[in-house]
Amino acid sequence: MYKNLLRVVSYLREHKKSYITGMAFSSIELFIAFITPYLYKQLIYIVTNDTQNAAMRTVIILFALLIILTPFAAYGYYLKQRAATHCAANLRNDLLNHILRLPPAKLLQGERATGDYIQRLSGDVTAATGFLQGYTSVSAVKVVVYTIVPLVILIRVNIFFALFGLALGFLSTFFSTAMKRPFAV
Repeated sequence: MYKNLLRVVSYLREHKKSYITGMAFSSIELFIAFITPYLYKQLIYIVTNDTQNAAMRTVIILFALLIILTPFAAYGYYLKQRAATHCAANLRNDLLNHILRLPPAKLLQGERATGDYIQRLSGDVTAATGFLQGYTSVSAVKVVVYTIVPLVILIRVNIFFALFGLALGFLSTFFSTAMKRPFAV
């Protein structure tokens, strides 16, 4: 599986740096997601209590952070989408060139028409490059943020809890993927 993903990433070619930059900027979205509930909490605190100075200052700082970080997150999403589109175009061009170099007898054998092959390959290209454009690549960043960073903190605090949490994470991952697999008949 990883071999196929690395092959798809290799089709980014000259757009690898912009994709990596886009992923880095897109990860700012996680920070925005963490800021927003705290901002709402502070706004509720201001409305319900009479002491407003410190809370108001916090709201202004958080709101300024949101305004500053949002364009970077949007630009990261744009860079990521642009690089993934170029990747799909490169992959489609290479597949079409490969099909055009095949002898006609190879394409005409079997019950499918040539257009069926091209349509099938085009769908496969869309599926293969979908992880670059979609939520899968952001999920990879979330794995780092949600598991590795807390694991490092837990190791520093208490190694027993870190090992227990790691074992529990592996078990939950195994059982969640095992439940999604179809049963053999």
